[in-house]
Amino acid sequence: MKRILPLFLCICLTCALFAGVNATKAASASYVMFMNPGNATKYKGLLDGESWKKSGKTIAKLSGGVLTLSGVSGYSILSYGGDLTIVLSGTNTLESSVNNVLCVPDGSLTIKGSGSLTLTATGDYSGIYTSGKLTVSDGIIRANAKANAILAENTITFDGGKVTARSDSVAISSRAGNVAVNSQLAAVGSYKAVSASGSIKIGGKAYTKAYTGLFTYKGEIYASFTGEQSIKALSGRRSYKEGQFSDVKPSDWYKTAVKQAYETGLVGGSSGAFHPEGSVTVAEALTMAARLHNIYNGGDGAFTQFDTWYEGYVFYCLAVGIFKLGEFSNYDKTITRSQMAYVFANTLPESELQPINTVDSLPDVGENTMNRNAIFKLYRAGVLTGSDSSGTFGPSETITRAAAAAIIARMAIPSERKILKLK
Repeated sequence: MKRILPLFLCICLTCALFAGVNATKAASASYVMFMNPGNATKYKGLLDGESWKKSGKTIAKLSGGVLTLSGVSGYSILSYGGDLTIVLSGTNTLESSVNNVLCVPDGSLTIKGSGSLTLTATGDYSGIYTSGKLTVSDGIIRANAKANAILAENTITFDGGKVTARSDSVAISSRAGNVAVNSQLAAVGSYKAVSASGSIKIGGKAYTKAYTGLFTYKGEIYASFTGEQSIKALSGRRSYKEGQFSDVKPSDWYKTAVKQAYETGLVGGSSGAFHPEGSVTVAEALTMAARLHNIYNGGDGAFTQFDTWYEGYVFYCLAVGIFKLGEFSNYDKTITRSQMAYVFANTLPESELQPINTVDSLPDVGENTMNRNAIFKLYRAGVLTGSDSSGTFGPSETITRAAAAAIIARMAIPSERKILKLK
């Protein structure tokens, strides 16, 4: 018979619950609990060889220390008995406000598989905790926490997959071991991206920086930032020469905006031309947003290219919260003005987008307009001005590179923001 005690530490609860479980099975990580995210006394338990079905579909199965997840949603996981291997299939979402979201208190943890795993700890707990080693060899993992997003007592190794770790403290921490990164990783921590008592190596090379944002691809750092925020860092990063672009004339209305946006290092051209009337794709908008965020937060704005040119920018924007997975399905598609507003409204903190205008209504932005709050936020901050004296925005229309340059310039240079007197 299982006894249930309040869960303050995952080890304490494990010991209490496991007191009546067959000891012969306990030797090989043969007990796993799926706990209610807000009440740890409500749970679903699996012994070795058992599976869990919902609506006729097997969503979890435990066999010989291997836990297969195939669409689990809305629980936290606690294992007991030794090392645990998790095989991911499909989309899995775990969460908790009362304990570590994925906890292996008496063994090592290995994660692999072709699926995804999102972990969210809303209390002062970790997304992933293991008392032994952590090895990630495949899968897509996203861990978000106020405490460490990923915490292991021993060595942490990222050999494959795509891992994102976000924390209000240290994103990834090994208390008594090393950290080795050989795959795609994004670590963002308010205090530090990665910490270890031993060595930290990226692709076999020693890592000694104190970045708060660290982004790697194939064992190489492709972007980083220190967390030292400054809007002034975006000004005068390079010089614009007269005739810089063959299709930008001194008399063009957008000439000043293109010049200012170019000097921030956020936009450029191709083959000596800017293509002011060209459209902007989702990928191009995210590229500008990633550079803006990176430079503002103490980075150099330089991104090493992935095999697909925009993948690094997309991964970066997802990791820092500029947009959420699934909000854009085609990065080659032309972006709308509404979507552009959404992206840039999420790129700088609230403190840098304080209202200088009172704008409560716009002719073509109603209660049901997509990204309505982002649009009004940028109007009030003087970043958006509209196309006429009434402030008409055109949320579903596409945006030209010239208009995008004007928005970029106002985002990066507060003195260029506009005081509005709309009719």
